[in-house]
Amino acid sequence: MLSAIPIKDSDFDAMQELVFSFAMENVVKWELDPEWLIHVLLPKKEAWTKAWADYVDPNTRTPLITLTKSIARKEYELLFVPLVYSIETSKVISGSEKISMRITDAYRQSHLLPTPVFPPDYIIGNSIARCLVLYFFKHNEPTFYKARGVRGVELLWAVLDYPPTAKEELIHSQFNEYSPFFFQFDESERGKTFYTCFRWKGGLEENGPWSEIISAIIP
Repeated sequence: MLSAIPIKDSDFDAMQELVFSFAMENVVKWELDPEWLIHVLLPKKEAWTKAWADYVDPNTRTPLITLTKSIARKEYELLFVPLVYSIETSKVISGSEKISMRITDAYRQSHLLPTPVFPPDYIIGNSIARCLVLYFFKHNEPTFYKARGVRGVELLWAVLDYPPTAKEELIHSQFNEYSPFFFQFDESERGKTFYTCFRWKGGLEENGPWSEIISAIIP
């Protein structure tokens, strides 16, 4: 897929408003499916808009709201990214219209940057019972945004009765494009130790170095 969606949530929010507005105004001209836009895409857009509004308001922002915002963006992007791709590759949509929607080469260039040489920094949240929330961000820049030019974070993890000596003992794997990772456990696992390590996955199919293995007690 050619398009690179903005990494920062604020930039993504601005872009999606432009794209959706332009798409609704030009349904016939651009040969789009109005039923899909209204009945499939719009509900995900509305869920994102509400979650983002709750997140940016300091009076309503909580760890749960942060998680809800991340989930809403992921679900929205599953539909939004193909729409952007179809617009970008369309022969009936002019270059100036694409630029107006921020669909330009500048976004694609973010996928051509070298992979960071340091693993992600992180914070583990444990304020929710039976849950751990792993926030990751660029080295020495605690903004909760992924490093520019990467696709996301690859993570290995396991709940073990002993400290692992190698990452191969972490039998579960997961990939996330955006912070945070959210882990939910059974009641029987409370008090046990969660182990994990992670690395950046690069936009050029290159990967950054693995972090050291870290641990947290399941609350």
